[in-house]
Amino acid sequence: MHEPLALVEILSPTNLSKTRVNMRASRTITGVQEIVVVHSMASVAKILRRGADGIRPQRPEVIDAGGELRLDSIGFVAPLRDVYRTSGLT
Repeated sequence: MHEPLALVEILSPTNLSKTRVNMRASRTITGVQEIVVVHSMASVAKILRRGADGIRPQRPEVIDAGGELRLDSIGFVAPLRDVYRTSGLT
């Protein structure tokens, strides 16, 4: 795929610095509308969603275990707990 719409990174304690580097680089990809970081040690996801003006917010939207993971760019919606259902974290 030449122009992804959404990117998902799995954050673990061993790849924290690499994930941060990847997120900074991903912010520069023109077609990417949403960048999601899913934590591996807690039921938390963070989303940087490009606004209608094309600008990304400085701070991500934080979704906790009771929230809903919504990726508008690909028409995906699910309770965040479903993402973690086999992880033992819910």
